[in-house]
Amino acid sequence: MVSVRLANVLLEPCERMALYQDLYVRTESFVVPSAGDTYGAVLPAGGRYDFMTYYNSCSAVKYRMYTAAHSLGLHLKIKGRGVVMIESASLYSSEATRSLVDSFEFDEGDFASFDIELPDDGSVLFSFEILAYDACEIDDSYYYALVDEADIRPVRLSIAMTTFKNEKYVLPNIEQFKNLINGPQGLGDDLAVHVVDNGRTLDAEGITGDGVYVHPNPNVGGSGGFARGMMESLHQDVKPTHVILMDDDVSISPESIRRTYNLLSVRAEKYKDAFLNGAMLQLEVPYNQFEDVAFVRDSALYDRVKPDLDMKDLKDIVRNETIDVEKDNAYGAWWFCCIPANIIEEKGLPLPLFVRCDDVEYGLRCQPLMMSMGGICVWHSAFGGRFKASVDLYQYTRNFLITLASTSAKMQDEFLERYWNYVRLSLKKFDYAGAELLLDALEDYMRGPDFIRHTSGESIIKRNGGKNEVLVPLKEIEGVNLNEFCLDPEIVFDEEEPPRGFMERVLDYTSFGGHRLPEFMLNDEPSVIPAGGFWYPAKRMHRRRRLLAVDSDVATGNLRVMDKPRFKQIMKRYKKLIRELNQNKHALVEAYSAAAREFHTEEFWKAYLEEMSAK
Repeated sequence: MVSVRLANVLLEPCERMALYQDLYVRTESFVVPSAGDTYGAVLPAGGRYDFMTYYNSCSAVKYRMYTAAHSLGLHLKIKGRGVVMIESASLYSSEATRSLVDSFEFDEGDFASFDIELPDDGSVLFSFEILAYDACEIDDSYYYALVDEADIRPVRLSIAMTTFKNEKYVLPNIEQFKNLINGPQGLGDDLAVHVVDNGRTLDAEGITGDGVYVHPNPNVGGSGGFARGMMESLHQDVKPTHVILMDDDVSISPESIRRTYNLLSVRAEKYKDAFLNGAMLQLEVPYNQFEDVAFVRDSALYDRVKPDLDMKDLKDIVRNETIDVEKDNAYGAWWFCCIPANIIEEKGLPLPLFVRCDDVEYGLRCQPLMMSMGGICVWHSAFGGRFKASVDLYQYTRNFLITLASTSAKMQDEFLERYWNYVRLSLKKFDYAGAELLLDALEDYMRGPDFIRHTSGESIIKRNGGKNEVLVPLKEIEGVNLNEFCLDPEIVFDEEEPPRGFMERVLDYTSFGGHRLPEFMLNDEPSVIPAGGFWYPAKRMHRRRRLLAVDSDVATGNLRVMDKPRFKQIMKRYKKLIRELNQNKHALVEAYSAAAREFHTEEFWKAYLEEMSAK
């Protein structure tokens, strides 16, 4: 039986810990991490320090499920005088409850180590509190597992990161990776980092070294960058066991990589080929967990397994470890998705989709068993308020149709029904350019796989960018008196507005949001609506000729005006495209399914990258 370190007690000397200390330790005192160290801190006298937090509790329920551990334990290295209380936490009636497991006093003039076995009593989390009589210090403490030596698996990680002119994030991340490879508790030869530079703006020669490699690449989007990163990873001198796909615009603690490595080294047989997905916490609200694992519903709608969770709240920290992430049609978003190298070799590389749906398609193709673990995460900018029609309408629609044709054609009818709802909503909100982008997406899908095989994704993004709605400061919009509107974001974006009456619903339905009404029945006074996304404030839009569409901060917007001729033109085009799709639906599915087998290969991607480099 050998002891394997699972997770360090983390106390980072960084801005995040200074501002959001409750993610690490709850106390009314201010904990001072040791300079240049992520595992030590001074605990001022008289304070109570609670480590039952997002980062520093031990997810016993998951470690016992995911690993071959015979038992779990806590190693504490402390000095000073005080009391240690070992505690557990679980959920009862949707509320978090804590129990005292053990306690002991310490009075140490120098650092002393204590090893405490954690009972196998069904508790979800374990952690500890320190009551400091005098000033105390904690250093190099961690949770560990006792396993049979034969159950330890070799692990070599490769990080594949795609970047496009995002030095603000990627350069600090590169420095962290180099320290993770060569610094204290460095992973050495067991970690390599491949940064695929789609913008070709990094100093590849100057950065490459110390286990980090920069690969200049044509701008082939996230899917192309990750495909290149996968290939480079698989062709290392020493092949990795796992590849971590990671966005460039994230903030990460190196401890998340260490915990990934440690967990994989003792994973149970059931999870030997599982994907491990790191959670996304929001940079703007660092204690809000947006997502860790997602899945595609039978209705062809993809969704998160978990709701938003508050990682300051013990109830949510416990819930995070109890919600089952082993779903059919599951996938892990590629801000942090750890994939076994043998699965990449077996299932192949991503489709050339540029942006949107590449991670969804890969999940549907691989049907992975998913793992997640509290404290394995990245911080990423929130997606709300980032709506861009050229991406969120065109790219999403075209690529999801390709995804379903390649992997799950049976869902396509359900998606097309929702697609019609997207077109209809865009028209009702007078977002005619958005409706046209949706039709462009369907039209380009119907061009077949040769279209994406030889067309530059970058050129399509540039083409469609001209159809994105231009939002300007509200005060610059002519023809409206802002004093007449309620511009409170909570009201503008309230999805529970008063319902319409029966006759209002009938009138809106039969007139297609007023487009078929005579002019005298329309109200010229504008109403405020969300510009992007899929909000449908029907009550506010009823019989309006003008709509003031605003962004999420209600700081910029655009005055939209009903355009009946353009509406008729779009409807005519939509009906024509749907007729053509119905005639060719099965042939398109067969064509994309056949082409996908080629797109998965290195041979295709090498030729594709060469072709895109020449454009």
